[in-house]
Amino acid sequence: MSAGIVVAWLSCAVVSAFSLWLLPEVWRGPSGRGQARGSRLTQVRLDTARWVYENSFQGRRARGFVPSLVFMWALVIGAVPGAVRHHLHGDPALAMTVALDAMGAVALLSIALVVTTITLGWPSFVVPPGLRRRATR
Repeated sequence: MSAGIVVAWLSCAVVSAFSLWLLPEVWRGPSGRGQARGSRLTQVRLDTARWVYENSFQGRRARGFVPSLVFMWALVIGAVPGAVRHHLHGDPALAMTVALDAMGAVALLSIALVVTTITLGWPSFVVPPGLRRRATR
């Protein structure tokens, strides 16, 4: 693998990990916690979650946060079988191909979920509870 591919994969993995760390704040909605409470890292997390909720367009983006997180993790996980598959032969290569196809299907499904949650607010189980009321308008 070239260094550019490794750097791209690592940066996607870091963004995915940060998004996973941010998920509880986005799911609960903006919090009224003050600056004095919690560590500085927690404050960064709260400020980032508030940024998602600033206006109605960003509220729509918050509705699509969960499926977009699934898409990013499908890319991160799917890159491993994609990179390893070319070095294997026989049944392990077939298993890696099946895993790569499964991650591709998950990525395509999550793109469809991003579009439907941003535009329609459906399916509601992936929309954060604080945004479900706004999603039905």
